[in-house]
Amino acid sequence: MGTLSHTKNLDVILKARENFVTLLCLPPHITHKLQPLDVGVMFLFNAYMDQALETWMNNHPGRTVTDANYRNIYFKLLSLAQYLRELPL
Repeated sequence: MGTLSHTKNLDVILKARENFVTLLCLPPHITHKLQPLDVGVMFLFNAYMDQALETWMNNHPGRTVTDANYRNIYFKLLSLAQYLRELPL
């Protein structure tokens, strides 16, 4: 999410593409409509991410979480979320 000026900056676009980041440009004054996502989805995802990072640090005492470690944990959580979403209720 960002302003149009950010999404028209070629350096930003190339850096995002290089890091597999999708840029979105939302219409102005729409963030209130996204609030349920922040509360219902992102809150839970962040809680699981915190727990996963804490587990990683407990399993690797004295080591620092690198960008690669963080991405690995993040994508495992995304895979789990996708799996859970596909389970029949």
